[in-house]
Amino acid sequence: MIQHLKSVEQAFVRVLEWAVIVLIVALVLDVLWQVASRFLLDDPSTWTVEMARYLMTWLAMLGTAVAFARREHLGLDYFKQQLHSDAQRPVEILGQLVIIAFAVWVLLGGGTRLATEVFASGELTPALGVPKGVVYLAPPIAGACILLISVIELLEMLTGAKPASDSSPQPDVDSAEDGD
Repeated sequence: MIQHLKSVEQAFVRVLEWAVIVLIVALVLDVLWQVASRFLLDDPSTWTVEMARYLMTWLAMLGTAVAFARREHLGLDYFKQQLHSDAQRPVEILGQLVIIAFAVWVLLGGGTRLATEVFASGELTPALGVPKGVVYLAPPIAGACILLISVIELLEMLTGAKPASDSSPQPDVDSAEDGD
């Protein structure tokens, strides 16, 4: 079952990565158009700044989920590795539980409530004219992604499918070179 969940997670992360790529391309094109319309056409576009702001919001939130899935986020591994090897697994499990609680409470709970309230208000973005709630959907969607990834990680830890973290120090790349 864990193997099946890992393959689902990998496919899911692949979709997230492509979404981030599309957002980056859209952001670059948006900013390029803003510069071109301002300096080449001498008629600045009115919607590009707003679009860039909203693209950046989505990019930051989905990029956070991708970084979390790749384990490229800020972690406290140094402190965990200072613990006895028997204490490391419980600390990893506790860390996953804290991440799950944050994803559920702040990103999913708070984000969903905020997006729902903004959608209910019927407020539109000034330049683009799209429902402002679309912008506020980024945190709950990122939260759902982080929650899914974290639950799979926790299940791996609890079932023993994921080996305990290696607490041995990593070799220094510079010292491994000959002649230095």
